[in-house]
Amino acid sequence: MELMNQMCKEAGIQECQPQLLLQMCDMAYSLTKNVLVEARSVADFSGKKFVEKSDVDFALKTFNEKYCKDRPPIALMNDLAQEKNSQPLPQIRQNYGLRLPNDRFCQLQSNFVYDDLPSTSNNNEDEDDELRQQNIQTSENLPKRQKPESSTNFNPDLVANLLMGRTNNDSRKRAFNDEEKEDKTEDFDDYDC
Repeated sequence: MELMNQMCKEAGIQECQPQLLLQMCDMAYSLTKNVLVEARSVADFSGKKFVEKSDVDFALKTFNEKYCKDRPPIALMNDLAQEKNSQPLPQIRQNYGLRLPNDRFCQLQSNFVYDDLPSTSNNNEDEDDELRQQNIQTSENLPKRQKPESSTNFNPDLVANLLMGRTNNDSRKRAFNDEEKEDKTEDFDDYDC
């Protein structure tokens, strides 16, 4: 603890919380433990019974290579990036990937139109209140959404017959008429399960 306090004073830190010193001691302990465990594994690998200074030095070198890597200079990284970015990307093949349909079919366009409103001035609050009242009145007068007529006249049998009628292959199954449906249900009533 005193060692950490001296290190802080040497770094120019005159006052600090005691929790900081405890945290620094804990971190120093865990790092020292990791280096010594690595040195012990090096000594075991080389067939030694005791850990020597050379094992600790090797463990410190591997620790520094693993965690304390020196970054290359920024100028070098900028040159490499400029060289790499100067190469154009390859062209995309025509039949590659998912092709989207026309924009009007993709639901990407807005489906509303803004009403022309008179310009507002920030200084006059009365005009702002009037415009708010106009917007509320116009929104109340908008027609309510109604179901389209096609949704109320929907007949699934008719759609199935239309779809089956469009196929050129007669070997496909076709939709049953109402009379054929009744005949099929009568056949199943004859059997006892």
